[in-house]
Amino acid sequence: MLLIAGGRNDVSLIRLYEEARSAGVDVAYLDYTQPGIGVTYDPSTARLVVDGRTVNASAVFFRMEYFQHGRSRSREFLEMSHAFYSVVEGWTIANPHIRSFAKGQTRLCALNKPLGLTLAKKHGLTIPRTVISNEAEALSSLLQPDAGIAKPVNGGDYVLKGEKAASATSWRKGKAPQPAIVQQRLVYPEYRIYVIGEQSCTFEVRSTDLDYRQRPNYTLRHVPDGPPDPTIIPKLRRVADEFGLAFSASDLKTNPQTGQIEFLEINSMPMFAAYDKASGGALNRAILSELKVLRKAAVDETDLANR
Repeated sequence: MLLIAGGRNDVSLIRLYEEARSAGVDVAYLDYTQPGIGVTYDPSTARLVVDGRTVNASAVFFRMEYFQHGRSRSREFLEMSHAFYSVVEGWTIANPHIRSFAKGQTRLCALNKPLGLTLAKKHGLTIPRTVISNEAEALSSLLQPDAGIAKPVNGGDYVLKGEKAASATSWRKGKAPQPAIVQQRLVYPEYRIYVIGEQSCTFEVRSTDLDYRQRPNYTLRHVPDGPPDPTIIPKLRRVADEFGLAFSASDLKTNPQTGQIEFLEINSMPMFAAYDKASGGALNRAILSELKVLRKAAVDETDLANR
């Protein structure tokens, strides 16, 4: 019934697989990073064969595997992973009867973080003061101590204090090698909000670190009633819809001056294992119900939390 496809080290997919099995779902796991695996796709028949067996499924959940071990990766591994991911995605889209969160509607710009900020503002979300530039003069006020933070335009690394990022940059005549996203420094609580089809799942994060992902000393809790401002979720849904994302996670943080929750970014392929654990499996149940592989679909976030 359900095929889960990705890498062997993807704890989010492994947890989803285990949740599906415990719920009685007929589920299989395709580890496309396994050495020696044989995958053949015929575009003329939209047929996928793995190790000599034709794959049949009514629903598919798949992700790109970025890391080999921990956070290590290589160009060769990424190229291999992207190739297998593309085959699974192509097969899924070519079979309209297969339910998934990626049916050819996702725009290529869904990974564009600068555009995400623009669309968030367009749809009524508040964003922090942001300058995206490689010019020291344009960034100067946000690179002062405790004023701002910096992160890569294309993601893939931790958030740094603005002054630390500035000192680590090789400036040449006041220009950095590439632009960065530099923003007003916000504070905790931070919120991660998953939009899963017609459902959503909200989490509150607190930490003493600037980027809570750096060390496991943060607190993470499921918020069944959603964020303090309930208008945020429909606005996030409109941003996700414009990007063509049926499954996404948005990160928001708190403005220390106003107490307002402000949008940071939307993620098109988010990790979710730790969040699902914090929700007691509610997040994975939302995924499975939206894929219609559960006998009884969840109706709302509160119901999910009380199961």
